Amino acid sequence: MIKELGSILKWLGEIWLFWLAIAVSVAGLAVMFTGDEKYIRLSGLILQFAGMLATARGIQLTRIFFGQPGIFKTAKNWFSRFPLRRRSSTGVGFVGIAAASSSSRGHLTSAVNPNATLDERVKILEANMESLTIRVSKDAENAEKLMRNLSVDLDEEKRLRISEHQQISERLKEAQTGGLGTALMGLIWLIVGSFLSTGAVEIAERF
Repeated sequence: MIKELGSILKWLGEIWLFWLAIAVSVAGLAVMFTGDEKYIRLSGLILQFAGMLATARGIQLTRIFFGQPGIFKTAKNWFSRFPLRRRSSTGVGFVGIAAASSSSRGHLTSAVNPNATLDERVKILEANMESLTIRVSKDAENAEKLMRNLSVDLDEEKRLRISEHQQISERLKEAQTGGLGTALMGLIWLIVGSFLSTGAVEIAERF
């Protein structure tokens, strides 16, 4: 029973920002029962201000999670690009060097003398066959080595893709529980605060 209760609490804790938004909103709405227009309006203004701050913070966290500069840095960069602002120009020279290389590989075989005897012809053919066997063996070894390298490269690329996928999933989860959750909390406070501020007179009359 205790284990199940702990699992339920952990499950509910995954959306703790939502519960915080609800708790603060309920506390703000509780001011309605005072029947005082001034306190109701003040409560609404506080919730609106807190909502704006939370929304801005959520947007900033979301941008940071996805590798984008924060709001203040973005604004600073935008002001720095003002057309009438003086800019210092620097010249940079680049030197390019082109290099070419070539490689060639040749295989030599013994030619058969037309006047050679049968034994000499057989020896030459045996030598050529041995050379051909060595060449084929080396080519097969090189091909096997190339296949091993390709297999290693494919495994490494697969591992990197899996790692990148996990990082993206973690970033999305962080954005959902961090930046987006904070922005949603701010939106809830803005809605409740606007309701209290704009309807303070009517709410005070009813209570």
